[in-house]
Amino acid sequence: MANVRLSELTEITEVEEGDYLIVIDSSDSNNTKKVNIVNKDEQVGVYGYVSTPVATDITATDTYYRLAGTFTNPVLEGFSIVDDKITYQGTNPIYVEIQGGGSFTSDTNNVTIDVSIKINDTVDTNSTISNKLGLSGSYGVIAGTSVLEIENGDSVEIVAKSDKICELTAQSFTVSLHSFF
Repeated sequence: MANVRLSELTEITEVEEGDYLIVIDSSDSNNTKKVNIVNKDEQVGVYGYVSTPVATDITATDTYYRLAGTFTNPVLEGFSIVDDKITYQGTNPIYVEIQGGGSFTSDTNNVTIDVSIKINDTVDTNSTISNKLGLSGSYGVIAGTSVLEIENGDSVEIVAKSDKICELTAQSFTVSLHSFF
């Protein structure tokens, strides 16, 4: 690592991801700053939708189940999908914005449903979105956004639970994950 005076700086051409720059700020009493270089060109994102609705069998109340159905993922950059888990393959920890929403039906009357994000097999309760489905077969819509920090190897799943034993179906559902910043 080389020391460079800003007054002498014209161009730095060999800075790579993971390198550090030391910046001296004489207007600050704590004037040494360490800046990590991150590859902003790394493309990460997922977009998916339920292409074939399938009922999620809720066999125990207040227990999360992976949202059933066939998902199609026309956009998949920096992630892989194995066993219906979306796994981050990027090199740096990132914040992701996860947006999801769709319409649901149940085969049971007056069912309250929660849809959440599970990170590495742990439900992120801050991501939970809820709705009460009145009549069996009637549609209810839910949508939400969450921002979470993930790192290489972390897996993301969409899960659902109900306050009653039922068959819960995502008639339509879309989800996207992309780098927040």
